[in-house]
Amino acid sequence: MMNETPREECGLFGIYFKRPLLTKDLVGIALAGLLVNQHRGEESAGVCLANGQKVFLPFKKMGLVRGLYQAYLKGNQKRRKQKGLAAIAHTRYSTTGSSNIANAAPFLFRLAKLGSLAVAHNGNITNALGLKKELQKKGYRFSSTTDSEVIGNLILSCSGRSWEEKMVQALNKLQGSFSLLLLTKDAVFGARDPMGNRPLSYAEFLKDGLVGYALSSETPAFDSLGIHYQREIKPGELIKFSQSGLRSRKFSQKIAPAFCALEIAYLMRPDSRIQKIQLDTLRRRLGAILAKSHPAPKNVAWVTYIPESARSAAEGFAEETAKISAQPLSMRTAMLKGRYGTIDGAIRGFINPRKTVRNAVAHTNYFPFDWLIGKKIILVDDSIIRGTTTGAVVGMLRDKVGYLRNAGATEVHVRIIFPPVNGPCPLGTDINEQDFLIARELKKERKIARYLGAESLAYLSVAEFTAGVKEVLGKDFGLCLGCTTGNYSVTGFAADKSIFEK
Repeated sequence: MMNETPREECGLFGIYFKRPLLTKDLVGIALAGLLVNQHRGEESAGVCLANGQKVFLPFKKMGLVRGLYQAYLKGNQKRRKQKGLAAIAHTRYSTTGSSNIANAAPFLFRLAKLGSLAVAHNGNITNALGLKKELQKKGYRFSSTTDSEVIGNLILSCSGRSWEEKMVQALNKLQGSFSLLLLTKDAVFGARDPMGNRPLSYAEFLKDGLVGYALSSETPAFDSLGIHYQREIKPGELIKFSQSGLRSRKFSQKIAPAFCALEIAYLMRPDSRIQKIQLDTLRRRLGAILAKSHPAPKNVAWVTYIPESARSAAEGFAEETAKISAQPLSMRTAMLKGRYGTIDGAIRGFINPRKTVRNAVAHTNYFPFDWLIGKKIILVDDSIIRGTTTGAVVGMLRDKVGYLRNAGATEVHVRIIFPPVNGPCPLGTDINEQDFLIARELKKERKIARYLGAESLAYLSVAEFTAGVKEVLGKDFGLCLGCTTGNYSVTGFAADKSIFEK
């Protein structure tokens, strides 16, 4: 039985100072920012530093960010006393390539004339296999099975007198989804694909009277460090931070915004921002639309949610019901989600690469409250992909409440803010063509509800979801909803994470 919630792909954090810091301090800051992006990947973590003259070897470890930091503190004392200007850090969930240290990022590349380049990537390159074959014919070697290594070797292969010139050429040859951090000896670069499919933002701060810069997949990393969010990197933009300050250029003229809709519904933290607006605001609005379109049945007095990403939507559902119904719903938390995950550290089940661990999180990491006994409830969630987590939670709420674990809610009505997922994702969310997708297999909501053990099930439609997002973010905000509509922002893809291993 597979887990149900969509897996994120990777988290990025980068930082640039104009005055050198001890590397132990630089690593501490970079990993503190990366820690706030931990929910985007639990497989491995890595960090790479530069000091103005060279890029140091990346330091990587399987597992979580805290484990990487502890290993760094216990490591080479000489390395910790060196100084650095810049760092990029990466936490991984694999969307291309297996889960092992060879596939952990950042990756390091070198040219005799220009020095070293480190690459950290979030997304999925849909033409990576073709590019890799071309590069291999030219003599470029690969030590991993990730598309991130393809990006680095592609940059090496492009013409140009500077890293930046090479980057611009390479970025225009990539197809698919990418948010990138690129580290040279004296600069940090950030780039987003022309769709802007995955999040990447930058911030500024003052230290010792000098302006510094940071980049992050998600904006709460800036809040945690007390630095000031500025804006997203624009689709098709390459931005550079160096001693000269900030410089931006558009590397592509083929801008076609298509931000991943699952990032909005589930993947990003609720306190993350898009165009300065928190995801909490968006999800509340989607919950309100859900309440209008699919209201609570009569005699249902309670609304709850599957922790934690669905809480904002559930509150929006309850608040809207109070406005439109003579019988308002009471919003109440029905369960706790284990703060520390499973015994081997997994917290968000779907982003763990091991099926057994994903199942353990789905079935043993939720703890219900006794108030549920005898109640009829609305259960709000962000999405249903395979049905494992939702089905396990519905079963728990109905049958495993109370000190004897033999009671529970008498009715459970499931409401979902994301439309039914009928197809794979080629752009970085790990939903593969061969996966069991409950909406594709069972088709009718009545059958899916029965499979989940619920009295009823309803989703927002694609039109309702899109309208809700555009109402908050603006009518020109482009979305990718290919996994629900079959209309993808890219063509000629294979939605298969093991594509380099066959």
